[in-house]
Amino acid sequence: MRTYQNLDITVYEALDYRRGKFQGVATCQYDDTLESIVDRIVEAGVHRLVIVEDERVLGIVSLSDLLRFLIAEPEVMEIIS
Repeated sequence: MRTYQNLDITVYEALDYRRGKFQGVATCQYDDTLESIVDRIVEAGVHRLVIVEDERVLGIVSLSDLLRFLIAEPEVMEIIS
């Protein structure tokens, strides 16, 4: 049974369950393309990536950020395509 379907477990049990599957923080470089960022999010199975440059954290990009940009700024996508 998936953890999110079993609401009777404790927070500790949920975290312990994930601990075995945790592969570290998913990151991207500040100059990665949108396509590579989307690919990385899908590959890592996460909703956000930590943006880094030379091992220094610059920020976080989320699926919501990407969708907001693609929907709100379609003309930018046309220009860069």
